[in-house]
Amino acid sequence: MELIAIYTLPALSLLAGSAAGRWTGFTLESLTPERVRYGSLTLVLLISLVATGRITGLLSENGAAAAMSLLYGAFAGLFAGYSWRRLVSVQNHSVLLYRHRSFWSDHAPAMGAILLILFGLYRTSLLTSAFMSPVRFSSGLSLITFGIAIWTLNIVPQFRANGIHYLDKIIPWPQLVSWNWQSETVVCLEVIHDPSGPREEIRTLCTRIPEEDRLSVERILAEALEKHRTERENLLHPESSSTTEIRM
Repeated sequence: MELIAIYTLPALSLLAGSAAGRWTGFTLESLTPERVRYGSLTLVLLISLVATGRITGLLSENGAAAAMSLLYGAFAGLFAGYSWRRLVSVQNHSVLLYRHRSFWSDHAPAMGAILLILFGLYRTSLLTSAFMSPVRFSSGLSLITFGIAIWTLNIVPQFRANGIHYLDKIIPWPQLVSWNWQSETVVCLEVIHDPSGPREEIRTLCTRIPEEDRLSVERILAEALEKHRTERENLLHPESSSTTEIRM
């Protein structure tokens, strides 16, 4: 019975984690300090309980392996579902207007992701002759999917036809309130954080722009502000727009 659990529980947790990862509500922005802190404490507590149960003999070796496989499988599924959602959104991206390309923005994250993926492959024992246990496989798979998730992130803002793409979020152009140059090579964008929330919540996003691209970026931002003027006013002053509609 324990052997069956060792092999079936990781698969079930993988599916459950994948469903959670595909949920659009799971974003980097949703990982508040409180959630990260409580999540980390819960993770430490679960691992401590498994270790204590194994030491005291309350949990057999197969039982401990099943518990750890369950945990690793959940993380692997979470990162796999998140990566799949990101890859699908990348395929559906609109036309790219501008993206600042450099070694640190393009190659450094990819190199880190590749290292995680390679170590995950080694951990699974797929590339070695070692016995592929459920614990090794699920832990390696979690590293692989984590590396893929990192690879899909936009660590520098991208200007596309449908908005500003940053990390795992898309900020539609109507949410752009204003922009200004903080320095010769740094532009700051003021955006509406959450249109469905308090309209006073304006956040600032700054990014580095090479001097030779300054005119192109200014043209893109100026056109976006002008094109979506009415939509932006409706987001900033919803009560005035609703009053206008009633009068009409």
